[in-house]
Amino acid sequence: MSRSRWTEDAKVDLAEIKAHIADDSRENAKRFIKRIRAAVKAIHFPESGSRVLQFDKVDLREIYVGNHRVIYRVVKNEIWVYRVIHGARRLPDSLGQL
Repeated sequence: MSRSRWTEDAKVDLAEIKAHIADDSRENAKRFIKRIRAAVKAIHFPESGSRVLQFDKVDLREIYVGNHRVIYRVVKNEIWVYRVIHGARRLPDSLGQL
């Protein structure tokens, strides 16, 4: 895939994750956010990752980075990241405009 786009919700998720981890270690927070971004860049096929079974969207996928779910879909060679949510949390009922 050539480019990734992050929804506002996903950007807020990253900022909250970074702030939470930074309470203990700013360096670890930066490293973890880099891991998430690198994992998204490593997506090479539309069917990479697993289907998000909570939603009835065949093309909605997720990968795990640590304990966090990165929820995305591939649209015209672009990766759209919708949310980055800790695996222990419930997904919202809606992920915005899908």
